[in-house]
Amino acid sequence: KRGGFTDSIRCASLEGAFSLWEEYLEEAKKHVTALGSEALELKYEDLVSEPYELLRQLAGFCDLEVSDSDIQRASVVVKKDRAYAYKENPELAAFSEKVEDRLTSQGY
Repeated sequence: KRGGFTDSIRCASLEGAFSLWEEYLEEAKKHVTALGSEALELKYEDLVSEPYELLRQLAGFCDLEVSDSDIQRASVVVKKDRAYAYKENPELAAFSEKVEDRLTSQGY
C-alpha cells in the first residue's frame, strides 16, 4: 500500500510505530471534537468484539436503512479473535506491558 503509515521509517521499530499511532490518535481526536455530532469514534477492538452492535450503531450514524439480517450477515464474517490479538505475540505482549500507561491513556 503506497502512502500509508507503514511507509514511514518510524514503523521500523515498535516504539517508533507506537509513537506514530499515538500521534494519529491525537489528531483523530481533534477531528472528532471539531466535528461534534457529525463524527463517530469507534475502537477496532470493540468492532471485532461486538460486530453486530457496532455495525448497527454505524448504520444508524450514517442514516442507512439496513435490515437486522444484513447486519447479522455482515457481523458473522468478522474475526472476533483479532481483538487484542497482539497479546498472543510474546514480543508485542512484552512491548504492551512496557507502554501500559500510554495504552491506558488511549483507552486500551
